[in-house]
Amino acid sequence: MNSREYLEELKRLDLFIKQRKEELEELRSIAYGIRAVNTERENVKGGKIKGSALIDRYIDKENEIKNIINEYVDLKHKIIGDIQKMKNPVYADLIYRRYVEFKSLEKIADEMCYNYNYIRRVHSEALKAFGKTGLNKV
Repeated sequence: MNSREYLEELKRLDLFIKQRKEELEELRSIAYGIRAVNTERENVKGGKIKGSALIDRYIDKENEIKNIINEYVDLKHKIIGDIQKMKNPVYADLIYRRYVEFKSLEKIADEMCYNYNYIRRVHSEALKAFGKTGLNKV
């Protein structure tokens, strides 16, 4: 795994968490919607709630998301620690903004008051420097 792949893993996990949360919300609305309807029927007929399997799936999905979030937090902590060990503060700042805050190079150039082409070049140099430190071993 090269430096860029290592750093981009954080973005991949972030996206994965967002997608799973959307899936969880959809499952929650289905599961609890069915439970409400079936609970009313249970009170009338004394039957078993059919939505309980969906609720179990919801709980399983929720636990899965918690595990992914823990992985994300651990990786983010490690990456930030690796970035903070970089000797060049401009490189560290740029890498942090790009791979931890998920900002575009255009946005970073604007925030750091540099021109975009300069930031592109410095970004490339910063990735090389990050890779040479040997810090990005997973």
